Amino acid sequence: MGQRTKILIIDDFQNAVPIKKRDDVIWELSELVKDLLERTRVKMILAGLPYAVLPLERNPQLDGRCRARLHIRAFPWRRPQPSKKAGVISINTYQAYLAQFEAAMRLPEPSHLSDPDRAERIHKATGGLIGRTMRLLVSALEIGLSKGALHISDKHLEVAYLRTRLEDDKSNPIIDSLDETASGYRAALVGKTVINRTPIRLSSAASDEGEVIFSKAGGRS
Repeated sequence: MGQRTKILIIDDFQNAVPIKKRDDVIWELSELVKDLLERTRVKMILAGLPYAVLPLERNPQLDGRCRARLHIRAFPWRRPQPSKKAGVISINTYQAYLAQFEAAMRLPEPSHLSDPDRAERIHKATGGLIGRTMRLLVSALEIGLSKGALHISDKHLEVAYLRTRLEDDKSNPIIDSLDETASGYRAALVGKTVINRTPIRLSSAASDEGEVIFSKAGGRS
């Protein structure tokens, strides 16, 4: 039998980093991670907020074992652009994410979450952050299912936003009016085929701060 790759994933790694960022504790933590790598010979993925990277920065030996650092920020919003192919409009990465989420719901009727005007409203409501987007959509799905709905509607999204928004946020982008250009997106899609050229993996791992740092290390440098 061939060798199997083992991966240890530690999420919210920043919780192991002391709030006061004491150098001695951070050093001990970095040595612990390095020791785990050497003893277990497994690959490690450390995920967390930006300061989760401190143990790597304070310990050159551990940093030398780090294969890659990935910074995941909020999805930007880019207006859909006509494709070179006749009758086709390309969609942005955030719309692709919404389309995959909708496909994963397997509802009897389409919810059109990735339609440009609705996707832009969802983006405004969540700032393009995956964590907030997931909370909004899951809440809307729960509301819809509780009422026997066959798809997610604007009303479900509206109520879900009221449930998940920050306390000091008095707006509701789900129902706030969009400018004429944005509201014209749907009309531009009539009779056209929407394609996704950016396949992505559906994942709920993200931070409200808009950035998650993944540090992957394994083996000896």
